[in-house]
Amino acid sequence: MQERSLPGSPEAERGLLGLLLWHNSTLTDVAPLLDADDFCGEDRRAIYVAMLAQAERREAYDALAISEALLRRGITDLEGRDAYVYLDALTDREMNLISFDPPGIRAETYAKAIAQYAESRRLVDAIQHIAPLAYNSTENAVEQAEALIMAVRRRRSRQDFTSIGDYMPTYLNRLEGLQADKQIRGIPTGFADLDKVISFERGNLYIPAARPGVGKSALIQNFAYNAARKYGKHSALFSLEMNFDDVMDRFISIHTKLDSQLLRNGEVADDDWKLLVGDTMDTFEHLGIYINHTPGITIDTLKSMARREVGRHTIDILFVDYLQLLKAEIGGKRITPRAEEVAEIARQLKELAGELNVPIVAPAQINREIDRRAGSKVEGEDYTYKIPMLADLRESGELEQSADVVIFLARAEEKEEYVKLDVAKHRMGPIGQLDLYFVGSETRFYSLDETAVNA
Repeated sequence: MQERSLPGSPEAERGLLGLLLWHNSTLTDVAPLLDADDFCGEDRRAIYVAMLAQAERREAYDALAISEALLRRGITDLEGRDAYVYLDALTDREMNLISFDPPGIRAETYAKAIAQYAESRRLVDAIQHIAPLAYNSTENAVEQAEALIMAVRRRRSRQDFTSIGDYMPTYLNRLEGLQADKQIRGIPTGFADLDKVISFERGNLYIPAARPGVGKSALIQNFAYNAARKYGKHSALFSLEMNFDDVMDRFISIHTKLDSQLLRNGEVADDDWKLLVGDTMDTFEHLGIYINHTPGITIDTLKSMARREVGRHTIDILFVDYLQLLKAEIGGKRITPRAEEVAEIARQLKELAGELNVPIVAPAQINREIDRRAGSKVEGEDYTYKIPMLADLRESGELEQSADVVIFLARAEEKEEYVKLDVAKHRMGPIGQLDLYFVGSETRFYSLDETAVNA
């Protein structure tokens, strides 16, 4: 069987280069669409690189200028011909069979065709790398294969500029829908005071942060429950620490207000048992919360699993409990030092939120510096709190940089049921503090004005 040649069009590449040599201004239309490695011919790639360099210096790039630029790099011939003669021939309409008129439209058309061929070659290359993974039973073969395919897809996902005038009708239609339904943009948190400050918007990374035991995991489970129960949104929870039964105990407590300790000890009263196998089972069957418990996974594995889950169940929001339990690797080796590993995890979570177009909520631990500080009272309040600062984010300042929203949690020293939330960073809106009331036996947070607080 004759081996098939890789996809590509030398004719289109020569034609495009001829257009660019003949009509320099068209490079501004082509450059955003085409990288140098999109060319299948090494010599033609070298010409394009030289053109980009000349344009960067705001210098002309006719046949003479490019041949001199190539000469400085030791390139004297192209495809077996003298460089200048070859370049000059590209601008000869009779020798170059591709039409030059109108130059702007033609150049963009050919550039897109060349980019499409390049994508096909990258796909072939990815498949050739995937096959050995399957034959050799390489660990995480599926995740590595998906990463190769996603790398090809990301190269394609360039967006052109859109004028605000053209986008205005789309924007107004979306805004009108929110106004008509009296909704906020994004997924509400389910807590009225917090909803005035933030909502979970697509493509954004949210980091609730606190010392261990303050309630980060419980808070995001409340967020997931509220999103599903109140607003019909589907969520996926990566529980990297707690097993499936422990997570279920908490969700059932949130829903039924049963003491989660009774669930763990098998001490559920008969009436409560009827509630569990009746209303609760029916509700949870359609609740739209999906849980994965896979300890010790890498960020690459999580990304692979998230892509599948978002496509499979139309997930609206992702929760990762918690960020520092993830690992990051390069070439199968852990990234060191730890601060750089956490920084890479945070960056990739932010990129994943944009890629999947969903909000990601990933709690994080803070360092122990807060333990050395004295608590303080907010003016007009009775309780003392040790409220973290952005500098307390553990192991990496990149958490602050990558996050769109950072929310600190602090419990009152005199009465731990009172929890202060401090929105310390908010890329899209205001910052500020608000109060919640936490009932530990129910794993449930309440707004202070809810009557259940005083029950």
